[in-house]
Amino acid sequence: MLITATNEAYALSLLQPPGSYGVDIAVGEGQSLAVPPQFGGPGVGLFTCKTEYVRQMPGRLCGETVDASGKRGYVLTLSTREQHIRRERATSNICTNHGLIALAFAIRTAMLGKSGFKHIGEVCLANAEYLKKAIVATGKFTLPYSAPTFNEFVVRCNKGKASAVLAAIADKGVLGGIDLARFDHNRERDLLIAVTERHKKSDLDSFVSLLAESAP
Repeated sequence: MLITATNEAYALSLLQPPGSYGVDIAVGEGQSLAVPPQFGGPGVGLFTCKTEYVRQMPGRLCGETVDASGKRGYVLTLSTREQHIRRERATSNICTNHGLIALAFAIRTAMLGKSGFKHIGEVCLANAEYLKKAIVATGKFTLPYSAPTFNEFVVRCNKGKASAVLAAIADKGVLGGIDLARFDHNRERDLLIAVTERHKKSDLDSFVSLLAESAP
């Protein structure tokens, strides 16, 4: 069985979809399309699978149909795994909070449409590549990895610790990224940076200037 996990849904606007290379189950996170980051949650879990595994999926499935007048509508087509039907044997428990996030996600994706979704993916990638090159051009940072990236990448301080750079930037009211030494003490010079479609070129340029001023 082949299972994939995508932590940034917008990346799929530029990559081949999991189904195109035979994935059995594909999961991901759609937080960036629906809700702001807030102390670790809530998120927007994305889950899809091949037809033969549908009846083992948790949650409910909504299907498209038509009413007596031939107008398009949506109904619950498979909800036999929920707590209101299966009681203690249920595999899912849908609550109001889930529904609100699902609604936000549905509205956002409907507003974007296919072309809008792809456009934001392109903007995220372009912003990240621009920022990556600008940071390296300061001469105070290098890129420790050569693999392709989407909207997150790691830079390494040539001198000093990433935590010191972040602290200096934070004093100026800017959240500069994540010190990877929090997760691995051998990476005290590594800094994880993320870019989104909401960052303008002027924002990126200001950030590069702050990094250059703060790094030894």
